Amino acid sequence: MLEYQWGMSSGGFIAYMLIMYLFWNTCSTLSQVPYCSMSSDISPSFRERNNANTVKLVFTALASGLAYVLPLLFIEALISPDGWLFMPHINATEFWLSIAIIFGTLFGGGLIICSFAVKERIKPTVPKEKFNIKEFFRSYAKPYKNRSYRWHIAMYVSAFACMDMISALAVYYATDVWHGYKLFGMDMSSMFIIAPLMVAAVIMFPLARVMMDKKSKQFAFRMGLPFYIAGGIMLAVMDPSWTPPVLVPVVAFVMGLGFGGAQMMPWIIFPDTVDVAELATGERPTGTYSGMMTLARKVGGALAVGMVGWIIGWCGYKANTSGDVAVYITQPDSALLAIKLVLGISVVILIAFAFFASFRYKIDSKKLTRIRYFIDKNKEGATLTDDENAERDALISELYGKVSPKVSAVQGNIDDDSDKTGE
Repeated sequence: MLEYQWGMSSGGFIAYMLIMYLFWNTCSTLSQVPYCSMSSDISPSFRERNNANTVKLVFTALASGLAYVLPLLFIEALISPDGWLFMPHINATEFWLSIAIIFGTLFGGGLIICSFAVKERIKPTVPKEKFNIKEFFRSYAKPYKNRSYRWHIAMYVSAFACMDMISALAVYYATDVWHGYKLFGMDMSSMFIIAPLMVAAVIMFPLARVMMDKKSKQFAFRMGLPFYIAGGIMLAVMDPSWTPPVLVPVVAFVMGLGFGGAQMMPWIIFPDTVDVAELATGERPTGTYSGMMTLARKVGGALAVGMVGWIIGWCGYKANTSGDVAVYITQPDSALLAIKLVLGISVVILIAFAFFASFRYKIDSKKLTRIRYFIDKNKEGATLTDDENAERDALISELYGKVSPKVSAVQGNIDDDSDKTGE
């Protein structure tokens, strides 16, 4: 059995990586759930939330690009005897230590600083309750009673699962489909796909922000999706025998123009779905909504990436078991075709579904203004007119769906108390 430099067998090394990855994902979830919920609670004004989340997403996209490109530089420096670009050759130990130190600092340092600087706007007044496993699962099913939240999750998971599949396939596409071809004097690598895609996505953010204000968030989400689909199909049909290699980053850039709005809008939309929940139920379960959003994202991503490996493996892809990353294994035509087909089909199906879901999501700025009006009136204990009650009920029916009788009774009691106060 193959022995690694760290004195571990291949099985032991895989087990170590699996355990550490699970540990990292657990820590990531513990930080991401409250972090994502801040996008809803950072301000009661949806316009201020939009501005704050736009800034956050620009830095998120830049960080995502850095997190993808930087490891590729280290990998090339590892496998190239003379180094790569400005980086000298490094051994396996130097590679793993560099990755651990750099990304450990980047991932953890910012969160630690923010944890000391960020304060709650309102101190929680709800008393602590004992843990109840039944209530735990019941509370995590509640968000999906919210019709707007369901369609938001459909948009979000579809778009990001597609990006996960592209990220996973990019390595196989560049390394195997385009094996032996060079671009700008360098071997074709996934960097020529992911880097232009992320750059184009960031470029699209300002336009998506403008269209969000002029049209709607749904329009900003779907306006570039045809570019996304077209780019995926082009990557699938392009063949090195007749396609200039420079078209690979060009097409990836076109895909990024579509991904910009799809990456940005779900995070802008999320707080609005919590507003709908507060209107319908009188509660604002931001953490629960954020938790289920994170869970859906992780499950969708896991299935998407797993499917890539399952399909190309079933189609005959040959893994490198020599332990020498510099050794290339020639792939059969069936595996190369599978890589291209999975890339094109996954983009078409997932993005088409996200496109459809965006039409089912009905919240707009006008409705948000009225939602905030009714929420504020409820907090003030003010009495609503018959027309306002009818308007509120219509909004709940359209955007949230059916509210349980128990919740309706609670809301009714609030209105009755308001009437008494008015008297």
